[in-house]
Amino acid sequence: MVTLVSLLVDTSRRDKTLSMPRKDLFLLIGSKDFPFIYQQTKDSLNLRGTADLILALCKHNRDRASSIIEMLVAAVRKLVLETSQHFLKLLGYLVEMSNTPGAPPFTALVLDKMWLCVESSPLPCLDWLTQQVPRSAEVALWMQQQTYNLDLVEEWLLGHSSARVRLQVANLLASLVPSPYFRQVYRSKSAPLSTVQLQSCHQEAVQQLFKMLLYLIDRAHKYVKHGTDGLVAYFNLMTMCLVSKSEKLMVREHFLDLWRIFQDLSAIEVPINPSKQAVVQFWYHLSKDCSENVDLIVKNEVVSNSIGFCYILADGDIPEVVSFNNRFLYYYYGLLRMCCIRSEAFAQRLALHTNTDFAFKQFLPNSPVYPDVSEELFALLEVFTGRRGSNSPEAIESAKQFRKHIIPLILRDVDGQSWAVWIKLFGTLLQSTDDVMTFVAHDGLTTVTEAFGMLQQMYHEATACNVATELLEVLVTVARLLKVVRHFEQIKPQETRAALEKWAKRMQLAHWLLNFLNPSTVDKIREVCLDILFHLVHLFPSDCVDTLLPVLEHTHRTVKPSGYKVLSGTFFPKKQRSRSVVSSHLGSRRMCELHMHLLPSLLEVEKGVDQDYDTALFNYFTPYHQFAFELIRVALTRCSEVQETAVNLSALLALEGACIHLKVAAEFWTQVISSKDVSGSNVN
Repeated sequence: MVTLVSLLVDTSRRDKTLSMPRKDLFLLIGSKDFPFIYQQTKDSLNLRGTADLILALCKHNRDRASSIIEMLVAAVRKLVLETSQHFLKLLGYLVEMSNTPGAPPFTALVLDKMWLCVESSPLPCLDWLTQQVPRSAEVALWMQQQTYNLDLVEEWLLGHSSARVRLQVANLLASLVPSPYFRQVYRSKSAPLSTVQLQSCHQEAVQQLFKMLLYLIDRAHKYVKHGTDGLVAYFNLMTMCLVSKSEKLMVREHFLDLWRIFQDLSAIEVPINPSKQAVVQFWYHLSKDCSENVDLIVKNEVVSNSIGFCYILADGDIPEVVSFNNRFLYYYYGLLRMCCIRSEAFAQRLALHTNTDFAFKQFLPNSPVYPDVSEELFALLEVFTGRRGSNSPEAIESAKQFRKHIIPLILRDVDGQSWAVWIKLFGTLLQSTDDVMTFVAHDGLTTVTEAFGMLQQMYHEATACNVATELLEVLVTVARLLKVVRHFEQIKPQETRAALEKWAKRMQLAHWLLNFLNPSTVDKIREVCLDILFHLVHLFPSDCVDTLLPVLEHTHRTVKPSGYKVLSGTFFPKKQRSRSVVSSHLGSRRMCELHMHLLPSLLEVEKGVDQDYDTALFNYFTPYHQFAFELIRVALTRCSEVQETAVNLSALLALEGACIHLKVAAEFWTQVISSKDVSGSNVN
């Protein structure tokens, strides 16, 4: 109906004047309050048609247009939010019609009254402005002019008591950048854009907005104590404006104001402070890829000495605190990392800071809970331990002392169940033989054993877990540790032996290693397991003989040499032509037992038929036989009470090795006969 009415009104116009009966006009506009338009809008009945009616009534009549706008604005100010939205939507339609021939300046009339609406109903009106700025150049220009009044911007962006209003003001200011992509990224709270993603004219708009915001930074400190979220909208918008190095360098003259704000926020001891997170996030992006801004920190004695002090509540029982810490500390430790890389002196001071120990103690053991924080702490650790940063003699010595200090601390707080953490730490902490001995002296071997225990259980029992790579990394680390320990045992026998005696789970490790000696284990893992077993035999000869020798002898004695088809695994040597058949038959089954039998029933062809196959068999079985005969050698020279078991195992291995002409047994007994370590009675 209202569409028809607007059409009739428009067709009644004669020479810019409505020529319609006064009674009909009165029905449409009333006396002064326009009841028909008001009710139509309040009931949200065809708002587009209502806008057309207003246009038809107000063409060439600015006074009537001004009166209708006043009525609509008054309705927005006094009605509830849900209803006032209809009037704002109608105002939006009128703004779109401003350029219609004969139309009064609706946009100017609306904007003239808009701040009255904002003061009464800030959220819907600010949202309306945010939508209109990209659509109307006139609204955008007007809004740009409003930003010249810093007191007004401060009042709404920093001083308003409502966080939602401050956020909406920030959205409105962001809409001044004529880039849809910029506005989209800001609303999604993503990282700052790059200059590649913005046109030059858009970057100029960003810089103009950023300059205006920077003028407010010396006033921002007044709002530090006005709630914990008082500065969030302001600094988040500032962060989004850091699209290039040019914007980052603009902050240099305001550096001390930024430091003052951070210092005031750090003095507030509350567990969750979103304003502090927003400031640190801004500072992080401000310093990223901008060494000049990092220098402002490290070259200022007051700032560099104080920035490490920051109130942190590490309570893993409160989900909100965990979530806040994971976001805030990522930027905080990232900022400190950039400072450490830039300044050797700063890195040395921070490495000795009490808060640094606190961070490693609290967050590394809980890496799954604090994944982002842990990544930055690992990066910091690389700087402190010398893997990144300066290579000067002073830095090398400082890194050495730090590793000596931090290894016992981490061993105390991070147990072996955190195997993923330790895999990242091994290469960072254990850079020298002294580091290894410090690690061993503080019972690090027990921690590594626990980590390996978790992984081997996952490897054998959890079919969906593929932890072979992690398992190999831990095994390689254990082999390296024991190799260094064997070397130091020759230099400092008493000190080394005292450290080794703390390792109560050494034979548990040996049992786990034996379970990997089978054809279903990857060659590299099996080889490292044998390497570790060699080291264990030399470091703990009596324990190994008492524990491992009976296991090996029983395993080889109970297998039948004929009439028993032993299942070979995926990595058992095979002739090339039949590999696919065997693999498809066996699948990916994993054994969890010692299974290194060498029986004729396992061989596809006899010795001498296929040279490549013979070589593969030789390479597969020789390391294991060498380990077994080394264990036998120790048993004969040190433990006479088990010599019968050792000799029986020797005979069994010699018999098995005969089918591929292994010479390990013959060479062993030749050496034993000529050795002075074995008495004649033992040989007999």
